[in-house]
Amino acid sequence: MKDKDILEKIGLPSEFLTNKKFEASKVTFDKNTVLFKPGDHCRLFLIVLEGSVRVELTARQGRDTTLYRINPGESCVLTTTALLNSEKYYAQGITETEVTALAITTASFNSVLLEYPSFMQYVLSDYSKKASLLFVLIDRLTSNNILSNVANFLFENKDETDTLTIKQSELAREIGTAREVVGRKLIELEKSHIIMRERSEIKIIDLQKLKAILI
Repeated sequence: MKDKDILEKIGLPSEFLTNKKFEASKVTFDKNTVLFKPGDHCRLFLIVLEGSVRVELTARQGRDTTLYRINPGESCVLTTTALLNSEKYYAQGITETEVTALAITTASFNSVLLEYPSFMQYVLSDYSKKASLLFVLIDRLTSNNILSNVANFLFENKDETDTLTIKQSELAREIGTAREVVGRKLIELEKSHIIMRERSEIKIIDLQKLKAILI
């Protein structure tokens, strides 16, 4: 998607980046760059133009849980919260690929909201969508049915051939549990002839059985 198309999507004019009234620019980050971590103050409101950012929370046990991802045309709900309520981050944001983003300084953020009501609508809408994802995640994390959590992830992330390429440790992080627990559940699905595994590839061989154990 072109920059002007994303700017239009988020309620900003195509000439926004050349408007000297606001402190805004395009920035690029390498893969695996930590954009923010727990305890940081928010300095920039970022909207991803290209690439992907993973926002994750580290539990006291040292286990990482993916909260959500920020894809092109999206912003970060934790950043919005930090800006609007002057709060610190409680999770970490890290780039999964090289990322290009629109960066608006905290000093200009409120001015941009007031100048462009359509941008304010975008911020509120994106905030609402991300908040809904967090509520779904909380519901899953508080569920004791790990097998259903694994099944949900497999179903939601399979490709057109009903296949996923993911390491056991990555799957554990995605659903917020231990690697060993995920391993046991995958073995259980294999024994039930629902999936077939080969290294980091998981092939769903009985989609109807998988659907039967979804949350």
